[in-house]
Amino acid sequence: QQKLRQKRAAAFARIAWRDLQQYTNVQQTLYELSAFAEVCIQETLQWCFEWLQSRSSTSAFEKKLPQRIVIFALGKLGGSELNFSSDIDIVFAYADDPKYTQDQAGKAIEFYIKVVQLFIKIISEQTQDGFVFRVDTRLRPFGNSGALIPSFLSIDQYFQTHGRDWERYAWMKARVIAGDRHIGEGFLQEITPFIYRRYLDYGAIQSLREMKILIDAKAQHNSAKENLKIGFGGIREIEFIAQMFQLIYGGRDSSLHIRSTLQAIKQLELQGLLNSDWAEKLTAAYLFLRKAENGLQVREDQQIHSLPTDSQSRLHYAYLLGMQNWQEFYSEYKRHTTAVNSIYQSLLKSDDNEKQNAHEKSKFEKAWLQINDKKYCLDSLIDSFVDDAEYIYTQLYNFSKSSLVQKLIPVARARLDRFMPIFLQQLLQFEDSKIVFDRFLNILKKIVQRSTYISLLIENKNKLSKIFRLIEASPWIAQYIAIHPLLLDEILSIDESYEPPTIIDMQQQLSIGTENTSNDLEKYMQQLREFKHSQAIQIAAADIVENYPIMKVSDHLSWLAETCISNAVRYAYHDLIKKYGEPRCVLNDQAYTPKVLIIEYGKLGGLELGYDSDLDIVFLHNSEGMNCETCGGGVDGNKKIHNDIFFTRLVQRTIHILSTVTSSGKVFETDLRLRPYGESGPIICSIYAYENYLMEEAWLWEHQALVRARAITDSQELNDKFVKIRQNILCQTREVRDVQTSIIEMRNKMMNAHKSNSKSGLNLKKDAGGLIDIEFIVQFLVLSYSCKYPQICEYTDNVRILDACAEVGLLERQNAEELKEIYLKFREYMHQLSLKLLPGAQDMSVFSKERNVVQKIWASLLHSGVT
Repeated sequence: QQKLRQKRAAAFARIAWRDLQQYTNVQQTLYELSAFAEVCIQETLQWCFEWLQSRSSTSAFEKKLPQRIVIFALGKLGGSELNFSSDIDIVFAYADDPKYTQDQAGKAIEFYIKVVQLFIKIISEQTQDGFVFRVDTRLRPFGNSGALIPSFLSIDQYFQTHGRDWERYAWMKARVIAGDRHIGEGFLQEITPFIYRRYLDYGAIQSLREMKILIDAKAQHNSAKENLKIGFGGIREIEFIAQMFQLIYGGRDSSLHIRSTLQAIKQLELQGLLNSDWAEKLTAAYLFLRKAENGLQVREDQQIHSLPTDSQSRLHYAYLLGMQNWQEFYSEYKRHTTAVNSIYQSLLKSDDNEKQNAHEKSKFEKAWLQINDKKYCLDSLIDSFVDDAEYIYTQLYNFSKSSLVQKLIPVARARLDRFMPIFLQQLLQFEDSKIVFDRFLNILKKIVQRSTYISLLIENKNKLSKIFRLIEASPWIAQYIAIHPLLLDEILSIDESYEPPTIIDMQQQLSIGTENTSNDLEKYMQQLREFKHSQAIQIAAADIVENYPIMKVSDHLSWLAETCISNAVRYAYHDLIKKYGEPRCVLNDQAYTPKVLIIEYGKLGGLELGYDSDLDIVFLHNSEGMNCETCGGGVDGNKKIHNDIFFTRLVQRTIHILSTVTSSGKVFETDLRLRPYGESGPIICSIYAYENYLMEEAWLWEHQALVRARAITDSQELNDKFVKIRQNILCQTREVRDVQTSIIEMRNKMMNAHKSNSKSGLNLKKDAGGLIDIEFIVQFLVLSYSCKYPQICEYTDNVRILDACAEVGLLERQNAEELKEIYLKFREYMHQLSLKLLPGAQDMSVFSKERNVVQKIWASLLHSGVT
């Protein structure tokens, strides 16, 4: 004990001297104090264990016991941010040995308790040489009434049945600092779902707020002195701000699982969750307050946080911190604490108006809470909803009596009771409140039993109009949110400009969002789906609120699909090379690494994707030559497979990632039938086989599909190769009459198939004069005349191809402009039908003039009408 205390005194004197002389910064001081504490704990635990085993009175069984004790540091020590006179918050635990009988397990526990008791005595007992650290073990399950050293299993069971919110916050900082580290780290991974909820945890805000209210009350009761830790704008408020964001988003983003407050603030800024100005102010305030805290405690080695009150002590304290006088210090102190408290209030403080009216229920509150009294409720609703009051009451009553609501736990029911009046109040701003009510009530039914979403809505009540405005405009969005309620947070967070990200931004966001999923396919698939849904809703919001042109909407949706495909291929590729190594080939005595190429066809290839479009894609690779196999993977590096097998598995895994339906839905439905030989062909082939097939065996309709084909690949060489193949195929010399005949035959087949399967009404896509006719006109021109005018096959979208055809004289400019205008008008109309969940079949009179124009141009070019 004496030696340990002497080492402590020497270490603290050295650290304090360096700190006071400003040879180091605050972070380094906190880290050094934490590192010294960790070494003391490690060495003391090991010494206690060995000393007790060495005693003559120790039984033979105890002498052979393995060291299975683990010490977890929580609080400041867990975050490596220890003060000069901080308590060390630690929890002891041990790993059960399944080989022990019940009697042996009992003896092992008894011995472990002796070790822990001796450890606490050596570390914390006050002797003539002082103490090493004050030890606080109250954060263990059941606190002082719980077992001093519980098993991992009992802690896990406790968290599942008794764990409270404050324990989640405490265990955020948990770190293994002594004992069996491997077992301890494994246990921390197991309890991560208890600490960080899988979904957005907005319930954390209210819990933190309630804890802070208790702390504020305690601070006021203790004294009127300013308190660096729990006072106005103090250290605890900074910690709460960081913890709030970590707990809300940590279940979805493991990069936020950070113990250090400063590092957490930095990561929150990097993730865009905390703006740079706030992050800068919080960091500066935290460093100032922790330095001030050290200045208080280093003087008398006491755990104090309140500023001195007498003038002499204040002057000494200011000098200690490198200030000229007390006023200089106090001015700086107030500047930092005021900034912190302002941020804290913005994020965590309850609405003052809500507090003032806590005992005065609004008419909507009373209506919801007294839902059984129909007459009273209708009287409360009639003034606001007039003709819809009876309907709204009936729906609310049925909802309140549903099993969804009846089975809510008290906390969840309280949140719902708080939200319902807000919901009804928000409806008043909409002219057709019944539509908004119906659509949002369907969403509410999906989220009511996951009350963290209700907390999200309450905390963002001033932004709810964003959600209601979107679901009023589009039942598709309402349905999409009901299926993917995580999007509620996405909508509330959308910038007021509603500008969706560019393809570069999308790629960066997805890379960041999935960077910690390399060894967890399930987690990667979850993140990919959440990314796709969040991007889609951003595009839809811009589409509706900003009235985005259809071409811009389709561009963004196509970029989203490309981003997801590329990222999925990249993930599958890296996953496979861990097992088998990278594919290799030798061609002309030169070794190279073959690459994969994805060809986008149809709407995706033409940058005309819709919200629910499938992806028509074909996979190719450029593996050829000798020794076409992987270089080896696995534990011994000898696991090799042929490149054909490697690339086949790559496609299979990619399709699985994109198309498998999980709890979060799917990313995209994929269609590979445009590959060589269709469904009877391999799911991936070499680009050389692909070229040969198109040259020698492909049907004209396959060349026709190539008009709207683009490539995705990391290899510029491979991309250039595909562009050349596409150009060579499309620029082949063809008899115009043969092309006309073939296209007319195909159009007639499609028309006949459509008529036999269609219901009454016009299908603007498939019927005469519709979208397909315009697309076929474009494809006819490309297939017939690219041999003379190769520039008309440069682009893959119909609008630019029509422009190119007009420029070379294949179309009169007026006809080209008419076709472009009509094409975009048709696409916009069908797009709006999709957003409104309306059927594709419409009245035959719709766009009759435009359809006649298309049919006339069709007849003039292909010398035959389609009936």
